[in-house]
Amino acid sequence: MNVGSELVAAWLSDLQNDYVGRPVTRVFGGPGWLSLEWRGADTLFFCWRPDSSGLCVLPPQKARSLLKSFSQPTSFAAALTKYLTGAKLACAVQPNGDRLLELKFSRFVGAGSQEFYFLAFELAGQPANAVLTDEDKKIIEAGRHEPPEQNQLRPIFPGFSYAPPPPLRTCPLSPELTDSQLLELLPSAQGMGPSLIRRLRDESARRGAQWLREALFGAPILQWAGSLLTRCGVLLPDAKPAAWNALQEASNAVFGEIERRALKDISKDASKILERAISRRRKHLDDLTNLLKASASRDRYRRAGEAIIQNLSALALKPAPEMTLPYWDEEGQQTVKVQLDLSRSPRANAERYFKKYRKLSVDSQAVTQQTETLQNELDDLTGLEENLRRVDDPSALKLLAAQITRQYGRQEKSPAKNRDAALPPHLRFNLDGTTILVGMNERGNRYVTFEAAKSDDLWFHVHERPGSHVILRQPPADQEAFDRACAAAASLALFYSSCCEPSWNVDRTARKHVHHIAGAGPAQVTYRDSTPLRADRLAWKEILSFVS
Repeated sequence: MNVGSELVAAWLSDLQNDYVGRPVTRVFGGPGWLSLEWRGADTLFFCWRPDSSGLCVLPPQKARSLLKSFSQPTSFAAALTKYLTGAKLACAVQPNGDRLLELKFSRFVGAGSQEFYFLAFELAGQPANAVLTDEDKKIIEAGRHEPPEQNQLRPIFPGFSYAPPPPLRTCPLSPELTDSQLLELLPSAQGMGPSLIRRLRDESARRGAQWLREALFGAPILQWAGSLLTRCGVLLPDAKPAAWNALQEASNAVFGEIERRALKDISKDASKILERAISRRRKHLDDLTNLLKASASRDRYRRAGEAIIQNLSALALKPAPEMTLPYWDEEGQQTVKVQLDLSRSPRANAERYFKKYRKLSVDSQAVTQQTETLQNELDDLTGLEENLRRVDDPSALKLLAAQITRQYGRQEKSPAKNRDAALPPHLRFNLDGTTILVGMNERGNRYVTFEAAKSDDLWFHVHERPGSHVILRQPPADQEAFDRACAAAASLALFYSSCCEPSWNVDRTARKHVHHIAGAGPAQVTYRDSTPLRADRLAWKEILSFVS
């Protein structure tokens, strides 16, 4: 994320308004990021990865589920847990108006005494970092170490004294400056990032000095100018005002990239398992298809072998690598061209042709049936692979990945240790005590429909398109809750289907009206007495929370 000093000032204002005086209750961490939970406030999330460094907030309930799913033990998170859990935020400052936030924490240790700790967020792009120090500014731990041999001027390493990044050479701007002075000092303006300065310089060249004065000294407007989140006194060209405060607006840019990487990491092993399973079946399918094609020409090998047997004496006198031999069968005399291996006897050459004939003498009907079975399995696996890509909740993704590993991976290496991981691939959601099950492939569909569901549970399926079976167990009696649960279930049925439309019809019926089609695939069903519902593809995300 492109972080300018003006955005850091906006974050500082949010911290001062909402977090000063609140205690830290819990810490999560991982490679390049950390989060702080607070009593009575949103979770604060900080990332120092170069491509997504910044600060943002997440709703506590969502943050706990997400961060718990992909947090990893780090020495920095352990140090924060030890020193900051229970500590209150005393104040927050932005030294020199630069891209640096310093949070001061106080923690009572008994008998009226307290300890102070400082957490510095360095937000200067590539060298972004987070550093925890004691009240004497001795480094306790840091997100990214820079030992003395790596950075002699400013080592970031436990036990060394902390020195903030060198301040930029900037100067404050004031309304008393003349227009020419403002233009001259604009490139080194204090409290503004390079990206905003460039935009103001280019735009003031077109609009004049008065416009620049309004941009510099007007009431600041938090806005999105393309991918840049910034704050200045006017709305920049093609910019949109932000809907929330600076910490909330930054959540997708800062946390979104970490979430996307974490989801990719969680699904990586399961994706590889599915790729291998799909590759094996495709190869097997190709082998069977080639076998069927080759078997159609198997009789020519039999004729070649019989022709050699019928001409043994002639072949014994004058064999050649390629010969046209007379051949007699029920249709009379014919000729057959044969290839001979002169290092073998004529009988051995004949046996070689008979062996090929026997190898290709297959039961075409059985091979065709096996081909159809393999194609169904292949379609099922590719559908499961698509559903794996659709899942965007880490907890749900972890469970589905464990189910895939258990079912298609090597059993001895399976990480699945709970009952749900041993079941066919499916997802489970909760809404006000009501459970919604979603099959992720044919086996998962069969499980949720014919094993997990009871006769009076509700069954959902996208209308006339392939997709997941969705079960609403024990539908709520309250009409408002019932409608909300049905809307979520119908939305899930549309989301996990081949239909990509933003809205589509979904069929709903009682589970007792759904029946398996005899002789068809495990989840091929017929149903009756269905009620059509118009479903919104993404509505379930606003309604449901995943059951971890």
